[in-house]
Amino acid sequence: MLKSLNEQQQLKVEDGKIFIPIFLRSPQALSEREATFTINKLEQDRAIPTNAFEVLKTDLILRRIGYTSSCVDAGIHFNMKSGCVSNQIGRVVSCASERTVEKGLYVAGWLATCPTGVILTTMNNSFMVAKLICYDISAGSLHLDVAKSDYVHLCLKSIPFFMGLSMDKFLT
Repeated sequence: MLKSLNEQQQLKVEDGKIFIPIFLRSPQALSEREATFTINKLEQDRAIPTNAFEVLKTDLILRRIGYTSSCVDAGIHFNMKSGCVSNQIGRVVSCASERTVEKGLYVAGWLATCPTGVILTTMNNSFMVAKLICYDISAGSLHLDVAKSDYVHLCLKSIPFFMGLSMDKFLT
């Protein structure tokens, strides 16, 4: 990350289009043509906010790239507004009561947390849910003798490749 920060200072924009991940910033405000960030400083392994701000002009702001969740089963407690499955640390909760978990149903990544965080956040969340599944298996909480693999194929939904090309046209 620190190497990337040093390299960013040396870049020169020649054609007006550039993508640079900027570190040590926290978003504060977003308007039609600019974004305001708090500048953070690194203290050991933590980003600490300072009193300084940075305003960046924008032509394009992406809330998320290539991800939209949808409800695949009316029996799953899905929040249509936020776009995520209701859960307790990865265990899907019942539609009837958010205090009751659905045995053997798990959710991870953005479907669990809503589109937030970075790749590392999503990875850590997925690893945590995988450990939870392993724990439930070793505790005998899951019925592994019931085959459910066909159900997964019913839930998968793909988007044709040509639909992703519209973003490429804008960016090139």
